[in-house]
Amino acid sequence: PGTFSRIQFLNKLILKNNNLKSIYLPFIPNFKHLDLSINQIEKIQDDFFSNLTQMEYLNLRNNRIYEIQEKVIRNLKGLKTIYLNFNRLRKFSTNSLNQNLSIFYLELRENLIESIDKRSFNGLINLTHLELENNLIKSIEKFSFASLINLASSFFLKDQRIGDLDE
Repeated sequence: PGTFSRIQFLNKLILKNNNLKSIYLPFIPNFKHLDLSINQIEKIQDDFFSNLTQMEYLNLRNNRIYEIQEKVIRNLKGLKTIYLNFNRLRKFSTNSLNQNLSIFYLELRENLIESIDKRSFNGLINLTHLELENNLIKSIEKFSFASLINLASSFFLKDQRIGDLDE
């Protein structure tokens, strides 16, 4: 708890390519950019980012994350870009991003996601870029992408195992 406790004017922190399994960051006003890619993080707890309410960019790619608690990202109201690719996510929690209207860029490629349900991306009306390729997706529920009304620039869903695609 003391490592970053006196840093009040930090707005960007890159801890890429370490062996971090966890990290605690105190309240840092105006903090915008966090890169924890290529580490050993496995699970993100509910309060993991609770002190970083102004964060806009979050990079968690190339970790060992198998679960993200529902409140983790939902509390980051200013988050615009999130990288969760190259992890071990088996499911994408249907409430993880709900009502986070600011997100416009989301990468979930190269995980172990097996299905997409109609609530997975509910409320992400500003999302313009979504990458889901190279997962293990077998089924996509009807209306799963219905709320993605601005998904115009990039949508990647290649290299899956889709056997059930509702009308």
